[in-house]
Amino acid sequence: MALSLGAGASATAIGPGIAVSTAGINRTATAVSVLGIAAASAPTLSLGGLNSGQVTCVGVFAYAHSSTAGDCVGVLGLLEGTHDKPGGTVSLALKNPFSLLTDGLSASDLMAALTSGDSLLSKDISRLTLGGPDIVALTSDYGFEPISKNGAAIELSWLGTEIGLFPTTKNTAGFLGNNSSVNYLGLPRIGSSNAGIIPEISVGDFVVPGLGTIPGWSTGSPGSGSLSGSGSADGGSSSGSADTGSIGGPTGSAASTDVVVPGGLDADALVKQVAGLLPRLP
Repeated sequence: MALSLGAGASATAIGPGIAVSTAGINRTATAVSVLGIAAASAPTLSLGGLNSGQVTCVGVFAYAHSSTAGDCVGVLGLLEGTHDKPGGTVSLALKNPFSLLTDGLSASDLMAALTSGDSLLSKDISRLTLGGPDIVALTSDYGFEPISKNGAAIELSWLGTEIGLFPTTKNTAGFLGNNSSVNYLGLPRIGSSNAGIIPEISVGDFVVPGLGTIPGWSTGSPGSGSLSGSGSADGGSSSGSADTGSIGGPTGSAASTDVVVPGGLDADALVKQVAGLLPRLP
């Protein structure tokens, strides 16, 4: 089936397949499919990436062009090339053509793909993107997911510093794109945290094709590092806390001492604190 709407639109379908194109005034859109689906739209009004139209390619061979949205080509449901005109990026992807079966895509997923321009029935095994804010990015619909929307897949916190490995991509699919995919080629992000002298690590969820999601984990609450200990000697007790800086001696009390960990380690206070944790010598 081939359907074109508008003076600048053309559509060609060879064999079982669908080719649909729509073009507004002074716009062009082309869709060609061979045993597949190709769709292209180029509206008259477009502001940046907003309402800039879409291109969709999936099947044995599919090609779509929109003068406002860009281009795409799909081969055998495995390879896909795209030119995101609003985002200023070019990408090459290896696809999973069996996503509908292995990942259980729902009807709402398919409708979202139709309206967003994402490839139907398939997900990215890997995608290399050139251009845009990231300059270069390697992403996937599988593997690590970010800990938060704008975070990283792995976060290491220690002594007031946080390092994020595999940060979320800055590239977006046009004006309304999201940045929920991590960039495996992205530079580590370095920031501040409240972590103390005990290192903390947090890892995001990991998606396995056809098997589901392995939950992420963390060694502690991000940014809440602390040091504490307890013991006894000669019937007394000792305790220490990096958060409060208080040290209790064998009799159960001692002067309060501030221990500054996040902004800079106070070595003298730390030595006193550790000493309070050790048994007294005879």
